[in-house]
Amino acid sequence: VQVGAFRNINNAETLRNHLIKNISKPVLVAPETFNNGVIYRVRIGPLDNVKEGDRISENISNLGISNYMLVNQK
Repeated sequence: VQVGAFRNINNAETLRNHLIKNISKPVLVAPETFNNGVIYRVRIGPLDNVKEGDRISENISNLGISNYMLVNQK
C-alpha cells in the first residue's frame, strides 16, 4: 500500500514514523527518481493477500489518511 509520496524526505519520515506506531506491517520510505528529482514514497508491506490489504486500508482510513493506493509490485 502506498500511503504518500513526498519531495522532502523529512515529510516522508514523519509519516513513516506515525504509521510504524499504528500498523503491524513493515513501513518503508522508497526513494525513486522522478522528473530530474527524487520522490520519497511511503509504503506499507509486503502484504500476504488481498484480505490483508483490505484490513490495512481500513487501519489507514481510521488514522485519517484517505489518499492511498494499493500497489502490486512483482
